[in-house]
Amino acid sequence: ARQLSRTQATRFGWEAANPLLAHETVPGQGSRSADAASFLTVAPENVMVLAVKQAEDGKGLVVRLFENAGKACTARLALPGHRLRRAERCNLVEEPKGRLRLTGDAVEVPLTGFGLATVRLQSLQ
Repeated sequence: ARQLSRTQATRFGWEAANPLLAHETVPGQGSRSADAASFLTVAPENVMVLAVKQAEDGKGLVVRLFENAGKACTARLALPGHRLRRAERCNLVEEPKGRLRLTGDAVEVPLTGFGLATVRLQSLQ
C-alpha cells in the first residue's frame, strides 16, 4: 500500500468528513480546464480552504485557509473569471487587519506553518 504524506492524509480526512456539494451547470461553448471552470482555486497543495461564505455585511466573500504541513508559505488564492478589487486579511469577526497583494484574479496570502488565515475578497462588478 502507498504511504500518504501528512498533507494528503489531512486533505483526505477533511474531504471524507465534509463531502463536496456539487452544483450542475449547463455546458457552454468550447471547453475549459478544471481550474478555469472552478469558482475558487488555492495553491500550494499544503494549503486547504476551510470555509467560504458571504461577508457578514454582505460586501464581499470571506475565505478561511489552513496550512497543514507545518511549512510557512505564501498561498495563491484565485477566483478565475473574477477581477478582484480588494483583498485583506481579517480576524474571525471580519475586522480588517491589513491589505493583501492582488494580481488580477488572485491574491497572495502569507501563512505560517499550521497557520490559519481569514481573507476578505471584493471583486469588481
